[in-house]
Amino acid sequence: MTPDLRGYDHIIVALSGGKDSVASLLAALELGARPESIELWHHDVDGGGEGFMDWPSTPGYVRQIARAFDLPCYMSWRDGGIQRELLRDGTPTAPDRFAGFAAYEHAFGCTIRRDIDLNTLADRGRPFPAALQQPDLLRQALSPDWAGPVLTDHWRLPAGAFGESAGPG
Repeated sequence: MTPDLRGYDHIIVALSGGKDSVASLLAALELGARPESIELWHHDVDGGGEGFMDWPSTPGYVRQIARAFDLPCYMSWRDGGIQRELLRDGTPTAPDRFAGFAAYEHAFGCTIRRDIDLNTLADRGRPFPAALQQPDLLRQALSPDWAGPVLTDHWRLPAGAFGESAGPG
């Protein structure tokens, strides 16, 4: 049974900017949700400050999605974000988020993943081939002022956004 989304006064989509939350927005629209009933809510895990865990472009990317669909977008965060929660006193760490987490692993004597430390895990990482064909993607991902195109008429996202398949479409 498919719910009748046209009957809802408010539909809140928790929009991280990742593929699951974008798919949820698209599914709501395709299932008949009235755009005027949809609100996008983004919780900034970095606490509205300098990037630590998330890509610096994420808040701008989420705002661009909202603008592309002409939907309201509400931003929330906890002051200091996840970094403050890890430290409980707001002490700054290394600028690289993985280096910061690796430092926490060392300081706390435990790893985030039980089977591997973050430095070893990061060393195993490889960019998707589709992303390597477009070197401006990394520049965009690292820019807090990102304001490029989000979606076209065919729901296409940048190459690499969904792995090697390079997105829907």
